[in-house]
Amino acid sequence: MQLALSVTLFILVYPFSSLWGVIGAAAAMLLSSASALAVWYMNIRPQIGITGKDLALLFAPPLIAAALMAGVLTGLRAMTIPWLPGRHLWDVLWFAGMILTGIAVYAVLIAFIQRRFQDFLPLNKIVRILFDRASTGF
Repeated sequence: MQLALSVTLFILVYPFSSLWGVIGAAAAMLLSSASALAVWYMNIRPQIGITGKDLALLFAPPLIAAALMAGVLTGLRAMTIPWLPGRHLWDVLWFAGMILTGIAVYAVLIAFIQRRFQDFLPLNKIVRILFDRASTGF
């Protein structure tokens, strides 16, 4: 896995960084991690008996929630950036608010997915604790 990650990163980091700067370096790292995941999937899957459907049920809901969260934050950013006065304190507060909004949106989406799709339960205990505390008033 590390060999696949290293070789992919070695091949991609310079051209991607040259073209797109820091974003290109991040994309090269993401693709190198995906190459390591592909090696893991090919070698480990037969040993533990995990299927493609199992992986889809594990990875699709968080990816969907993350994409929806990114869409919400992109829209919110487009609506709120013109209102920022350009003072550092307000910029920091806006950024902290965006982070908290992202966390809240993602948490609500994951909770909804877990309530709606019974096959997706990796965070079931956490969601149950949050709903129990919310119903009792913490």
